Amino acid sequence: MELVVPEIYVLRTLTPNYAIKQAGVVIAELPPRAIERGNAGPGLLAHLLVRKYVDYLPIQLQRK
Repeated sequence: MELVVPEIYVLRTLTPNYAIKQAGVVIAELPPRAIERGNAGPGLLAHLLVRKYVDYLPIQLQRK
C-alpha cells in the first residue's frame, strides 16, 4: 500500500471579455462552484471534511 502526499494547486478560470457596440462589455459565465463566491473546489472540501469528521482532526491542526 502506498500513500501519495496530496498536492494543493490553484485552478485559474479565465473568462473572455468582449466589447460589443450595442450591448457594452459582455463577460462569459463562470462554471458552477461547490461554494458560491468561493475558490475551494469539491476535492479540497471533501478532504477537509473527512479529516475533520472522520479522522477527528481539528482544522487548525490540519497541516501537511
